[in-house]
Amino acid sequence: MNNVYFACRTCKSFIDAGYRWCYWTLEAPGYVTEGQHVSIERVFAAKEYWEGTEDENPLPPDIQEQIRTFLLSHQAHDMIYGDQETFIDYDNHTFLYWFNADEKDSVDVSPRTFIERWRLTAWEEVTAYVATLELSPWWWGIPEIDRQAQQAFAQMLEQHRSAGD
Repeated sequence: MNNVYFACRTCKSFIDAGYRWCYWTLEAPGYVTEGQHVSIERVFAAKEYWEGTEDENPLPPDIQEQIRTFLLSHQAHDMIYGDQETFIDYDNHTFLYWFNADEKDSVDVSPRTFIERWRLTAWEEVTAYVATLELSPWWWGIPEIDRQAQQAFAQMLEQHRSAGD
């Protein structure tokens, strides 16, 4: 089983939906379907997902809060559920423009993460920061992707500066 996510196609951001817990408490009972639009109201109505079952505790409160906040902040957007291949085209390296809203994940990050989460403003800062990580982003060190990542970083940084972020 792959990791599954809630992904906002409007904002190009995603968050881990809870792996097997999500499968058993949301997907199997039919609250969500892989590759399909997510009804956030239905997700919030899934009592076992949020409260646990007779035999299993729910996701930890800090993870639940991240998911709840993500869902609420994208409520009016085009939300989908599934593994990353459902919403990201890796062949075209569009993953470089997606934002992983999971604050604890330092491996599945993009140039956008360096800007929006860690507020880095130069590629040299990115390189120095990645050197401090226990695990580098999975794509780090692949020459073709590194070049595209630097270009994406520069482009998104300019957009943020233009927008006054």
